[in-house]
Amino acid sequence: MHSAETFWNKIAPRYARSAVPNEQVYTRKLEITQSYLKPYMRVLEVGCGTGTTALHHAPFVKEYIATDIAREMIRIAEQKRSENGVANVKFSVGTITSARHQGQQFDAVLGLNVLHLLPDWRTQIETIHQLLPPGGLFITSTACLKEKLPWSWLRFVEPLLRMLRVMPTVAFFTKREFRDRIVQAGFEVVHDWTPESSPITSFLICRKGAD
Repeated sequence: MHSAETFWNKIAPRYARSAVPNEQVYTRKLEITQSYLKPYMRVLEVGCGTGTTALHHAPFVKEYIATDIAREMIRIAEQKRSENGVANVKFSVGTITSARHQGQQFDAVLGLNVLHLLPDWRTQIETIHQLLPPGGLFITSTACLKEKLPWSWLRFVEPLLRMLRVMPTVAFFTKREFRDRIVQAGFEVVHDWTPESSPITSFLICRKGAD
């Protein structure tokens, strides 16, 4: 099993019990996202964790597919789905790349708190672009860890921690680098928000341009 899968499977129960770090910011992200969701939409969320956000958003769309690389995360998400009775959300083990290989297409793709955990995040943005039709939405909340202290120190110890399997790969980029890459991939940024309480966070609503 890949070390990242091992890491997230191991922490899944603790992750499920942990409280949202900032309830006000989280609620605002939900509200902004839901203002763009439509009843006809087929939505993909990658890196869904234990499914809390998926269960909030699914009632606003036709079909909601939520994936994660960790089977334990998906198991807990399925349990939550059963308890909440949300019928139009499907949880499964998967990645951005596996969705593309299956030839699927979506009206919106959500990557929330996941892209900075992917070593090939630039390529993954391009893959997300391929999963969307012209006008499709890419919605992301991403930690831009190169932005400022105290997070920037992590880049120096991250290789050692990864080697020791204490944590998975972490990518470092600024908000400008992140946004520029999204635009280069063929998206227009239509909403850009950084919460005052989290200056390293880049919350973006992006629309795919015409092919």
